[in-house]
Amino acid sequence: MQSAQDSIFAAETWDPAQQWFDENGFTLPLSMLWFLRQRFREVPPAKGGGEKVFITDYTYVRNDWLFGHPNRAIHNSTYRTRCYLSQINSENWHLDTLPIVMNGVRVV
Repeated sequence: MQSAQDSIFAAETWDPAQQWFDENGFTLPLSMLWFLRQRFREVPPAKGGGEKVFITDYTYVRNDWLFGHPNRAIHNSTYRTRCYLSQINSENWHLDTLPIVMNGVRVV
């Protein structure tokens, strides 16, 4: 079952995200977090934008979207974007300064 779930996740989510990531000139691990890209002005690196600016803008938009979502249960998930913003503010773009703590739990 786990193998089937992993295969479906890869085909439906990870692989398309990786393709978009590669086609648009992203290189940093933190940059794999993409969604809501129409809500800010910075363009992807492949189109002349700055990767760090793009990801920073995206993360703020994502945080606002989660916190403003009509389903109040989703508001609790802003711990993720707050962790990502903490990594951005710490210049930990390669996610190699450890530990990384998310919602009080050491994830790496």
